[in-house]
Amino acid sequence: MADAGAVRLERTGARHAAAHAESLRSIDPTWGSSWFELADGIVVLQGPGLYVNRALTLGLVGVVAAADVDELERAASAAGVPASVDVVPGTDTDLVALLTARAYAPSGEVSVMTRSIDEPVVDSDPSIAVRPIAPDELSLWQEVSFAAWERTTPAARRASDVYAAAASATDGECLMLAFDADTERPLGCASLIVRDGLASLGGMSTLPAERGRGVQRALVAERLRRASAAGCDLAMVTAVVGGPSERNLLRLGFQRQYVKTTWTRP
Repeated sequence: MADAGAVRLERTGARHAAAHAESLRSIDPTWGSSWFELADGIVVLQGPGLYVNRALTLGLVGVVAAADVDELERAASAAGVPASVDVVPGTDTDLVALLTARAYAPSGEVSVMTRSIDEPVVDSDPSIAVRPIAPDELSLWQEVSFAAWERTTPAARRASDVYAAAASATDGECLMLAFDADTERPLGCASLIVRDGLASLGGMSTLPAERGRGVQRALVAERLRRASAAGCDLAMVTAVVGGPSERNLLRLGFQRQYVKTTWTRP
């Protein structure tokens, strides 16, 4: 059984992923986005080409039967995506054995990192201004995000744009932009989710030409300030294990709590 801290982080994230899927379905039903409860977890299927198509929190506090995995696989097949399950330390070992027997294999992993809101907020460069997007700035956020993540195809742009539109329509989520304080030139973007006292920092990226000047630091600092004002006690973020974002976050006071691995059936 996973510890209470991991259960809180994973369940809060899963509930928000389900809410985001509802927004996706409302904004553009052609993706076929859906979610449903399964055993002790939640299955979120945003649709082919989108970013969350897997079972979340499965086996975290309960036992998962073979019939539950059968149901996941049927739903994933109907949605046109591979069946996938997130696994964290403490996930039911029988579930991991069941996945292995069905040819599931690790397909990706991220560090789950946290930082107490009570710690002093990191300083940032005053030449970088960070604020939530205005009602008419969703398209600007979409443009900055697409360019900063260096995506190139029309399909990737469509997925990126609809994901951001759904985020902006989901309760508790705020899209934010970083600007040059003097020229108002956009520098980067990020999102902040506030749910059940937990602040989740996501979507952070910097335009290639603006890297190295502290944009990520400024985006983290402003989101931590807003999370504190909203009454959160903890901030969490995920990053590629060993990647530059993880190293930056460690310097900003975040600590790795555990590694989350996604297991996928070919």
